[in-house]
Amino acid sequence: MIFCGSTFCGMAHTLDATANEVGAIGSVKIQGGQYDELAVQKKSENYTEEISQEWDYDTALHAQFENSLNAGNVTYTISQISAILLKRRKYGEFAWQTLERVDISSQEDALFTYYDRFNQSNCEYEYALVPVIGNTEGNINVNRILSHFDGLFIMERNDGFNTLLETEIVTQKNRPSSAITTIDRRYPYYESNGSSNYYSGQASGLFAKLNAKTHDWSIEDGWQYREALMEFLCNGRPKILKYEDGRMWLINIVGEPSEDASSHPDKVITSFDWVEIGDAQSGVDLYINNFIDYDGNLRRGIL
Repeated sequence: MIFCGSTFCGMAHTLDATANEVGAIGSVKIQGGQYDELAVQKKSENYTEEISQEWDYDTALHAQFENSLNAGNVTYTISQISAILLKRRKYGEFAWQTLERVDISSQEDALFTYYDRFNQSNCEYEYALVPVIGNTEGNINVNRILSHFDGLFIMERNDGFNTLLETEIVTQKNRPSSAITTIDRRYPYYESNGSSNYYSGQASGLFAKLNAKTHDWSIEDGWQYREALMEFLCNGRPKILKYEDGRMWLINIVGEPSEDASSHPDKVITSFDWVEIGDAQSGVDLYINNFIDYDGNLRRGIL
């Protein structure tokens, strides 16, 4: 039927089905054909048949399949930013802790991996990647992760040992004080000078190397692993001690580590005394003790 020179189906999309509202879209899959281009916009009202080659804040992805599956604007982004900050905070807290600053001068610089060795067990964290443009931080990209592990870990920045076997940690809270008695007073005076308030204790466990393929413990030749552990414990450097229940301390080893095989020759228990030297949750303390290279509060990095 023609009415005023037009049919009732005169527009290109007149017979298209009415669009339905959908929830959040997390993935897109295309298959069974040859595709030249794929573009996704956040706002459907901006739809056009012609795909724009310009990126804006509404562009979710734009793949041109030019010998790659790249669908982002990495090249453009890299030209705009000078660094990427990796930050962390406990879920529900406000303040962020900067773990790493990665200077960006090429696309390859943006491909990096960071292992967080200083996270507590049974704790939910938020991690954020923050672009830096000049001296200004941009919009953050946040991901939430539940941290969980079993056993006892003693870590340095790039090295560490752990065990699940015969683990034990004994702690003591230290707040130096004394009671002073006098001749004419029934009760003593309490005296506490200084602001010292820290933990100390002893940790022990059966340390043996775990075969990643068979998941068996190498007990018979475990002396080699324990020898490396002893050198690690006696190197004098600060360490992070953390346990499966969520406790964690920034420590130094004091005294002499020991081994006890009294119950069985293959059941060698390694023990060591330790003292807390800082706050394992503090970015400043982690920076000062060379666990991280950059602290956002100090606005400086280790060269």
